[in-house]
Amino acid sequence: MSVKHIQEEILKLKKEQDVVILAHYYQPIEIQEIADHLGGSLGLSRIANKIDTDYIIFAGVDFMA
Repeated sequence: MSVKHIQEEILKLKKEQDVVILAHYYQPIEIQEIADHLGGSLGLSRIANKIDTDYIIFAGVDFMA
């Protein structure tokens, strides 16, 4: 299965399930391409606090854990 195909499936599921993806700019480009918001730790945390959605996927970095 190609990366493009996986990205298309994720985008489809995001719509169906009311999911927002927040990605740190240290994430691989393949994750950044499907993210709804891209930024640093603090900025993404602020966005997450304001989003009205059923689910948030936060693609952070190790030092945020």
